Amino acid sequence: MAILFTDTTTVRAWSSGTGRYARELALSLARHHRVATPTGSWNPHDPSSPLTEDNYHATLNFALMANRSNVNADACFFPNYFMPPAWPYPSAVTIHDVSFLTHLPFYSRRMRLFYGYRIRHTVQNAKLILTVSEASQRSIVRHLHVPADRIMVHPPSPPVTADQGIQIEGHPHLLYIGNLEPKKNIDGMLEAFNLVQDKKGHRLLLLGRLRGPRSWRSRLQRLINDSEDIEYRGYVPDEHIPGYLAHATGLVLVSHVEGFGLPAMDALANGIPVLISRDAALNEVCGESAFVADECDTAAIARGMEHLLESGSPCDSGERKCNGRLRAEVPTHIRERYGQERYDGKLDEISERLIAKKMWFFPNDTGIGDHSHPEISGIKVAILAAVSYAAVFDSQISLGKMHHALASIRISFKGLMENLRDLRHGHPDILNQTNGMIGLNDSLLDQRRTERPSSGSADLRVRHRRLLKCFLWLPWVKGLYYSGGTVHGSGLEDQRDLDLLVVTSRDRAWLAYAAIRLISRLAGSRFSICANYILDEQAQEVYWQRDYYTAFQLLFLKKVVLKPGLAHIRQHNPWMYDYFPNCPVFREKPAGSTKKSRGLMKIFNLLIMMIWTARWKKKGYRSSEGGLFFDAYRIKLHTNDHRPHISQSFSTINRRALKACNLDNIEKS
Repeated sequence: MAILFTDTTTVRAWSSGTGRYARELALSLARHHRVATPTGSWNPHDPSSPLTEDNYHATLNFALMANRSNVNADACFFPNYFMPPAWPYPSAVTIHDVSFLTHLPFYSRRMRLFYGYRIRHTVQNAKLILTVSEASQRSIVRHLHVPADRIMVHPPSPPVTADQGIQIEGHPHLLYIGNLEPKKNIDGMLEAFNLVQDKKGHRLLLLGRLRGPRSWRSRLQRLINDSEDIEYRGYVPDEHIPGYLAHATGLVLVSHVEGFGLPAMDALANGIPVLISRDAALNEVCGESAFVADECDTAAIARGMEHLLESGSPCDSGERKCNGRLRAEVPTHIRERYGQERYDGKLDEISERLIAKKMWFFPNDTGIGDHSHPEISGIKVAILAAVSYAAVFDSQISLGKMHHALASIRISFKGLMENLRDLRHGHPDILNQTNGMIGLNDSLLDQRRTERPSSGSADLRVRHRRLLKCFLWLPWVKGLYYSGGTVHGSGLEDQRDLDLLVVTSRDRAWLAYAAIRLISRLAGSRFSICANYILDEQAQEVYWQRDYYTAFQLLFLKKVVLKPGLAHIRQHNPWMYDYFPNCPVFREKPAGSTKKSRGLMKIFNLLIMMIWTARWKKKGYRSSEGGLFFDAYRIKLHTNDHRPHISQSFSTINRRALKACNLDNIEKS
């Protein structure tokens, strides 16, 4: 089960089609995953959760900017065109249509500029672009120059079911559902309805919010007031829509542009005739099952309405020929094409593509956790795995570290020593022991182990003592740990730098990083510092790369200093004990800092982050790609992900050790 952050700020009491899309998306994701949502917004795991009244763009552009809300997620969905600036997680963003580029008269200059700027950021940074129809996909490829393989088509919602049980007062009616705005061609639709000679006692019911320029709204209101046969009922909650559909003679949707056309799909799925415009998306959804009229021809729209009132007689005028008859197979076809099962299946496919495949060490061929061979001691397998992992780093492992690093096996230290003696006695050519250090014999390695002076790491730490004092003098640095090769005296590369994990005060991670870089530069190249991890004190729980490699690094961090009030990082990462049940457990729950961050310094911290990450992006480095991860709270500075290489080397060495012990049949399990 993954944690999927989903923006539900558009799910409101007066939700439009976009709000319905976001709600259905979150509900479907919640069937198989844990869905996190912005603070104060609707959550599918709690249907009674409040509907936000916050400004959507303000939430997206500032409250969520650079993960200021400290979201922890495997991937994210943004269902309304944009993703937050400097967002660190792999994300899918839905672009419903690009009418702000193709139908300029319907949008203000300010809105076109804003959408153009934010859309450029979205297509550059989103891992996947979602859209609701193939027509919209073609427009996105053409106008935004997005490669087609980055775009996935996913319909906005399964169709609703008309409900005859809901009583609708008034005359029989033709129905319009949706926002009333210029691009929907509302004025053309009203003028056409006034041209219909024989309305057969029907009225035209308009359901939706009135939006658009003031002059246009005034003109539309006059058209409504001047006609006794047109009734505007304003916004109608989603739960009342099935009742209006059930009592409708037909639905009219003659928009100039649509991304999909949810009301048309709902109507056809319930056997209700539909009149649509020539818009490509509407024709894609309805196929040959709807009447089609030229949206710029008022007389043609009027004739289409007459066909609806005649309950589906064939078109015989200038508009495109269509059978117009709702045969029994039409609702069935629509429900099969856009039904819940296909909707969920497509969304599962999108989620699988979006979520990065994680390398959950151990590899399968180690035999860890395998109980299909009871004659083989799982403890001995775990011992070989621990020694093999140390050998990847050209190192040995102490008895104490081995006990802590035994994966998936809980055993006392005395039990470990008994099994280790049995293993060495039965297979003396596999393990060697020197001064309390256990390692594999050189015959099992690709090359002989390089001799390293045992005091190398200690000498390195002494040489940097003054520099570390400078770091601790910084008010933003609250804790320091030695990590990586500085702890183990080894590494993937023979570099004589000091590996550090740094914990900072709230909203100061990037300020601390900039200061550490400056101090290191002033100290000169002889004192090389590699601050691999910079973590805000409120973001010490590691959510990325929760595997054996990361747990091993956290387990063997060597504390330099923790300032008062800061808990050890292991208290924030109890998931480590799933890998290492024998390591010392911190029972106390970490206490969060009560000190509030000042607003100006918080903004300055974000500004430094934006400058630095812009430089990285120019070099091709992006958050959550390779070994690099950054947001407002966390900086993980590895531009290469070493885990695949480590996994392959570990698997090779471990197989040799198992084979030498005649345990190689575990590989086949």
